[in-house]
Amino acid sequence: MTLREVLLATGQHRFWQRLADEHVDEGVAMPMRGADEAYVSLRLGEMYLARSRKLWRKYHPLLNGLLDHRGNRHQVIADASRFPPFATDQLDRVAVLKHRLAGPVPYAGDDLTLAVALLSVPGADAAQALLATLTDLAALPALATGLDSALKVARAVEQGVDRLLALDQVQLQLGILDTWAAGEGFRAGFYVGIAADENAIDGDRLWVQDGRLRHGEDPVTARAYGAHDYMVVQVEASEHRTGWPLLGDLAPFDTEFKTHPRRQ
Repeated sequence: MTLREVLLATGQHRFWQRLADEHVDEGVAMPMRGADEAYVSLRLGEMYLARSRKLWRKYHPLLNGLLDHRGNRHQVIADASRFPPFATDQLDRVAVLKHRLAGPVPYAGDDLTLAVALLSVPGADAAQALLATLTDLAALPALATGLDSALKVARAVEQGVDRLLALDQVQLQLGILDTWAAGEGFRAGFYVGIAADENAIDGDRLWVQDGRLRHGEDPVTARAYGAHDYMVVQVEASEHRTGWPLLGDLAPFDTEFKTHPRRQ
């Protein structure tokens, strides 16, 4: 590199794009949805780091962010170290796929904002931070309901996220802040973020198969994409919410209905 290249750097427009329905193998997404027409869910299709080792340290991807609607913020996080079967020093070998991040959330027509950050995290450090968070949660009183309990849980989770973000050597690989404006509705589908200049990425050669990113002339010959760090985020829209009887405010009524069915 020349001295000029060291002192001056050119900005880049990072790649963030909703793939066309014909580039996705899971069928055509629901059309644009207006107010009170659908529930919104967020799912991580895949996340990937092009470099899993830097010198003597192993790194694995972690997705952190928020889904914000009408001032209600839903924390989203996806990380393999949350699951005990995986060795904390080998998380670079684990693939996190089709992980539900948030929702279903009733879409009321106001701004819907998605903020997601793809981080590279040292495996052992992340596991220690998450273990500390789980320890904090386990120490809370076993209260099923109540504002005080909810605040304590929220505080423990917030502190856990702070631990993760404050880790030594954690690096932001790609950050996206995207908003569907009120009145415009939102479009369900697969959104791909790549930590590279958008001018260097040919979106027509990108495909999503079973939630994972592929690259090639067509879906048959396409192979796993591996040139840059990336994340595949699926925005789901559903007209009906499954499992609604299990919601906190409705669960007692569902139990009552099952215990005392209507007499014919």
